[in-house]
Amino acid sequence: MLPESAALGELTKKSSETDLELILPCRAARPIRLCLCPETYPAEPGLPAETLLTSRTTLPNQVITPTVRRMLTLAVVSGVLCFQISVLLAQQRQAPQTIEAGSSCLAEQCHASLRTRPVVHGPLAEGDDACQLCHEADGNRHAFSYPATGTELCYSCHESVTEKKLVHAPLKDKEAPCTICHNPHSSLSKQLLNFKTTNDLCLSCHNKVAQGGMYHDAEKIEACTSCHQPHSSDTASYLRAKSPDLCYSCHNDLKDTITQAAMVHGPVGLGCSSCHDAHRELAGKGLAKTTPDLCVDCHDDFKPTVAQMSSRHHLLLEGKKCARCHDPHAAKLEYLLLGDSQSLCLTCHAEDVKSADGRVIASLKEVLAEDLHRHGPGKSLDCAACHEPHANKQYRFFRGQYPQTFYSPYSPQAYSLCFTCHDESLATAVKTDEATEFRNGQTNLHYLHVNKKRKGRTCRTCHARHVSKNPQLLRESVPFGQWRVPINFTATDNGGTCSPGCHQSKAYDRVNTVSDDGPSNVPSDLQPLPGSSTPGGQNDWAE
Repeated sequence: MLPESAALGELTKKSSETDLELILPCRAARPIRLCLCPETYPAEPGLPAETLLTSRTTLPNQVITPTVRRMLTLAVVSGVLCFQISVLLAQQRQAPQTIEAGSSCLAEQCHASLRTRPVVHGPLAEGDDACQLCHEADGNRHAFSYPATGTELCYSCHESVTEKKLVHAPLKDKEAPCTICHNPHSSLSKQLLNFKTTNDLCLSCHNKVAQGGMYHDAEKIEACTSCHQPHSSDTASYLRAKSPDLCYSCHNDLKDTITQAAMVHGPVGLGCSSCHDAHRELAGKGLAKTTPDLCVDCHDDFKPTVAQMSSRHHLLLEGKKCARCHDPHAAKLEYLLLGDSQSLCLTCHAEDVKSADGRVIASLKEVLAEDLHRHGPGKSLDCAACHEPHANKQYRFFRGQYPQTFYSPYSPQAYSLCFTCHDESLATAVKTDEATEFRNGQTNLHYLHVNKKRKGRTCRTCHARHVSKNPQLLRESVPFGQWRVPINFTATDNGGTCSPGCHQSKAYDRVNTVSDDGPSNVPSDLQPLPGSSTPGGQNDWAE
């Protein structure tokens, strides 16, 4: 083990003569050790350490400050520039003072190992005389200098990679910028990288991007360079193209959806990074946050509704959550809905659903599948016309007030839901010839039933809310306590008759007023309401 007393910046040997550690100062409680050792590549035994830096040592996150990152970069440069020293230590031999005539740098006893790795720098692979392209000898002395410094040495063969507006920081180093990432001789990795993979190389500096788990990682795509230019770029973050064009280079199916849709989510136009973090593996989609937290960052007025959803419509916060009903990118329908509101509601309500308060909400699928008379919103497949689809504090998520009981004192506020479509005069006009067809001459029979201070009959007394076999959504019977009271309505050309359990048979006619003031009676055909002692029962969708 390396003694803790080792001097900072000291290059030392470990137990094996071919293993090196470079000790760097940092703000951590102990120094950072960067290992240069062949054990990282067991498939290549006997290879000297040279410049193959390993990422075996994991640094604490708080250590990687900009200052420490610069120090690490300098350390890597130092390791590369100390190539000759590491080779000499690895081969345990003393460098010659002079060069014999006709000798080769790549002789077995010298630097033969430099081209034994799978990927060899072009000049080195060509022949023994290639060394002089980059190294100039001082006569017959075993001492060398570079014919050029910095990137100019590499640019004597390679085209410049720093011509664009934004240049990667390592390439601004004046001494040996290219060798920070590339081995100048040979490597186990393509592009002569100093690490096994491109991702490992990039994360040796950009380690913070992996803290949340990588969504776009090496197992899913080729490498960081699939999206980022490693040298220079005209786009922020060294991207190969601007968003969303960069994302479309892989997600081309999404491009078709967005460009052909009638409705496009606003953040899509601002760029994919409005919602996505390409580096984080959150919710399986590289999201910056999970939903609905991500959504309410913009839809902040929706936060109270989310609180209601958690206690009253909790299923919407499970599974896909907001994406159960909304496409997060683009759709053909308003509000980015995946379908009409009825079909969306039936993804859950096609079966019995147990509500948060323990009630069983019966399936609507079979009821709506029948060829029945439908309420207006039902004809347009718009459940959301009456119900707030997310949640609210109203009875049954109604968008306005509606009486919860069979009897209710009348007030316009109590029927605000109904009056969003129906004219209020339907219940307030004593006499009318147009507000309603339920009238005897001009006597408004809706007013007679509904507009009472104490026991006003609510709409449910005679009408179903969703569907009915009868016109005007008239019910076959009405639940009352433990009984189901038949209405026995018969239509005529200008009116009709009904014989309910609450009064004797009565008739009305809109043209020829009917006089019928007989007493109420209770018929003998009352039928018990199965399975409930409450009006309507828990499973009665007509309620």
